[in-house]
Amino acid sequence: MNRKLIRTFATVAIGFLLACGSISAQPIWTDYYGGKTDMTLYNGVPAPIGSIVEILYEGESVGADTVIIGAGKYGLIGVIGTDDITTGEELTFLLNGRPATILGPEDATFGSMGDVKEVNLSAEGVVQADFDPATDQFGSPSATVPFVITVHNTGNGIDFYKITAVSSTHGWLFTYNEKFTYVHAGQTGHVTFSLIVPPSPSVAIEEIQYTVASMLDPTVNYSGTVIVDLAPTDADDETGDNLPGGFELFQNYPNPFNPSTTIAFELPKSSPVTVEVYNLLGELIERAELGRLSAGRHSYNFQAGNLASGIYLYRLKAGEYSAIKKMALLK
Repeated sequence: MNRKLIRTFATVAIGFLLACGSISAQPIWTDYYGGKTDMTLYNGVPAPIGSIVEILYEGESVGADTVIIGAGKYGLIGVIGTDDITTGEELTFLLNGRPATILGPEDATFGSMGDVKEVNLSAEGVVQADFDPATDQFGSPSATVPFVITVHNTGNGIDFYKITAVSSTHGWLFTYNEKFTYVHAGQTGHVTFSLIVPPSPSVAIEEIQYTVASMLDPTVNYSGTVIVDLAPTDADDETGDNLPGGFELFQNYPNPFNPSTTIAFELPKSSPVTVEVYNLLGELIERAELGRLSAGRHSYNFQAGNLASGIYLYRLKAGEYSAIKKMALLK
């Protein structure tokens, strides 16, 4: 909408309201502010899509927009004149929660006739975060398995994050709850995704790789892996650590190992015990039936044999309990 059309619209609207007696004789205008593509900068580069531009008057928000058209460009933000905001009043801008310098070419003073001003911005901020990784989950055919990564924004402005995820080999589908997760400085947010398990999965265990990254600085990121166990039991703790009743699966030792390693575990009661080892394709490498073992601590010695170097998964099943951990073979 160009200036002439905006001014014409405002004049007609004000005239109509005056005729109806709805407002006082003092006209109230709306000015519009926008930024040009590639000209609004955050930390010296075009502000990425998703960046938040906010206009303040005397510290109070009077309008906001999000960069959605292209990096460095925000759309028109309307600021409505009031008894306080009148001709010549100074407005200030925030970009992703940080004070923004006005690069021009026009200023940020409120006009009087429905002005449309190009106001490009520049702001700087510290982008950093701490991440709490997602945890392993049980799953079943046709189920939707949720995962949560917690983000602690330790920077000094608003940041927003995006996640990508992929199954190790099978190309299973994922859903993401939202395009971006916004987190204010000093606060905590949650980035989520879900795995959709096929109706007839071909593996018993699947590994998922995921990455959460800041959209303001992609080098601020976290990459991790989670395991979906598709043969769940009544146990509720997916990692196997400190399960109710004293059941525990310990990390193998040594790890990395070559060619053998010890897998230790503790049982709360006498149970039939099975140890299974899988590769990252979800293929069963070895199954050892250890028979019924008494309550207490036990161990199993795994021999890698002719296996290639890499990451493997070991699962312990003991009655109603089950747990999974990773181990690394390094030859």
